[in-house]
Amino acid sequence: MELLDVAEGLERIQLLAKITHMEDTTMRERQIALIVIGEWARDIQEKIKEDMKKPHGGGFLERGSFQ
Repeated sequence: MELLDVAEGLERIQLLAKITHMEDTTMRERQIALIVIGEWARDIQEKIKEDMKKPHGGGFLERGSFQ
């Protein structure tokens, strides 16, 4: 998973979280938003875990590089 994908997913979560604080949203809309936020966060976490298992060739997190 690329850093850009992670950043995009987190931006979506932040935007939806902001929307839930608007005065004209119903409790049901807030509950749905929280469910969606949870699903997106879980998906991002799973993709990060999968990516960490893959061997990388000379990437930013390789030994000898910045950590």
